[in-house]
Amino acid sequence: MAPNLLAVFLVACLNLALGSPAIDGRIAGGYEARDGQFPYQAAIYIDSSEAVELETDAFCSGSLISENYILTSARCLSKAEKVTVVLGGPRLDELEPNQVKVESSEFIIPEGYKSGAYEWDLGLIKLSEPVELADNIQPVKLAEGDDNYAGDVATVAGWGATYQAQYILEPVLRWIESVIISYRECIKDNSPYKQIVVEGSNFCQLTGAKSACHGDAGAPLTLDDVQIGLVVLTPYNCFRGHPVLYTRVATYIDWIKENSDI
Repeated sequence: MAPNLLAVFLVACLNLALGSPAIDGRIAGGYEARDGQFPYQAAIYIDSSEAVELETDAFCSGSLISENYILTSARCLSKAEKVTVVLGGPRLDELEPNQVKVESSEFIIPEGYKSGAYEWDLGLIKLSEPVELADNIQPVKLAEGDDNYAGDVATVAGWGATYQAQYILEPVLRWIESVIISYRECIKDNSPYKQIVVEGSNFCQLTGAKSACHGDAGAPLTLDDVQIGLVVLTPYNCFRGHPVLYTRVATYIDWIKENSDI
């Protein structure tokens, strides 16, 4: 990818053994998204000298939940100074005429969120102006209720590298489908998640030849076009059997409603 087409974003790879709280998650493998396939998907460019351990801008994903708000991970916003959101299409190297860029006016992070932890790991970006909805820009419906989704096949999309050793954003949005596993399955045996997964607040998705990987925190996980989760932690090796960890949207739906306009 030519450097004049897309800035190269270096991100700190999250080593589970050390419990590092670096921004994480890229889609490794998967399929290129079509125009309009994920009309709620948001690319989030984070401007902060402290957003990651390296002196560079950071990148996350998120979802449009109304004309005025983006839902993402709290760890993407906790040290951000400002963000720019891109909506309306799968490409980031050359924006199409129907894609839009909009700045943030405010970040909202739950009081219960603690850096490096995975409970209350969600946040809201209030946009500086409402986005105009169209076929390619639509808010996603958010999940409610107490379903644990175990055994369901859900979809996650992101712009991350397709190989675990890369730290370069992909120019085109990619997506995968994978099975959600139970809480017990997620923490079994020597799972690195045993000490960090909060039952009811998080759930896990199985990985294999395709996975979320470094750099895509906040990416929406959907089931039947309803957002049920967002990426908060991925295995440092991307493929080797450790699951991807998500914040469970339904657990925090009341907080989201109270702090946005949905």
